Amino acid sequence: MNQNNYSHFIWQQYGRVINNNVWYWGKSLIKLNKIKHDLFFLKTCKKENLIPKFVRFRVSPTHLCYRNAILQCYQRILNDEIKYKKRQLTKEYRLSKNLQDAIYNDIHIDDIIQLQNIFESLILEKSSNWTSTHKKKLESLRNEYNHKQHDSNISSIDPIKNYSHRKLTPKEHTILINGLEFVHQHSSFDEKDFISNIETFLVTLLGRCTDKYDWEEKELDEKTTYNLTPEQLQYAAKLRSISDRFKRNAAKELRLNKNTNKESLNLLRELAKDKFIHITRPDKGRGVVILDHEDYANKMLEILNDSSTFKKVDEDLTIKKE
Repeated sequence: MNQNNYSHFIWQQYGRVINNNVWYWGKSLIKLNKIKHDLFFLKTCKKENLIPKFVRFRVSPTHLCYRNAILQCYQRILNDEIKYKKRQLTKEYRLSKNLQDAIYNDIHIDDIIQLQNIFESLILEKSSNWTSTHKKKLESLRNEYNHKQHDSNISSIDPIKNYSHRKLTPKEHTILINGLEFVHQHSSFDEKDFISNIETFLVTLLGRCTDKYDWEEKELDEKTTYNLTPEQLQYAAKLRSISDRFKRNAAKELRLNKNTNKESLNLLRELAKDKFIHITRPDKGRGVVILDHEDYANKMLEILNDSSTFKKVDEDLTIKKE
């Protein structure tokens, strides 16, 4: 009996049922070791503050101001994945143990020893591949982490090109580095709008759960009541708990960054009020270009006066096309 014909041998000697148990036992042992390798990889990532790629999700550039919250979300997903792998490990260990106990009662001890040797060789062969794959992933994540630590991923080229006569202060320069599409945090939390959005989300998720239809009119002083099942009430309570926690964290974040955001907005307003400069973006890239307003107007007129590109008309041709 060897690695290639053990299934056929067990079938001939002990029958189809025991052969199936042996096959499931071997499969369970391989899966058990695979989970151990995955769990070791995830724990290593957590220990070294590495974020695996499967944990990450795409974030809009306008939300990059919430880097800390996004990083915390990544870490929570990683922790949940570790807990899930631990549950899988316990479940697979029990299954493997039960199959092993059942097989020990039906198969001769010499055949069991040979089966164990075969499965160990299979596991050893696959373990080398798993270890190699995880090692490559860890090296890639470590290199990425080191680049971020040393800020080597940030270009040394200044994204702000100031061709105007106005000299930017360090604070103004820091604010403009974020780009013209950067969205600053609001100074206040709109609780009514937030509650309305959460309620709309819940109703959309559950479907119509009131006695009135969408086209039926409702009195102004009539209260809205929802007919929910016990399970729906349970999920509604969870959603409310999450919403309350989000409101508390949002209020805390606004208090901490209130002065910083206020100062940033005031500086941006001062730049916007300066009528002697024109702030725009370059033709390519996401930088910021600052020009004297007079130079900007002259360049625009120079482009428009180019007869080879533009032609002056006496009437609005777009009206005819419409």
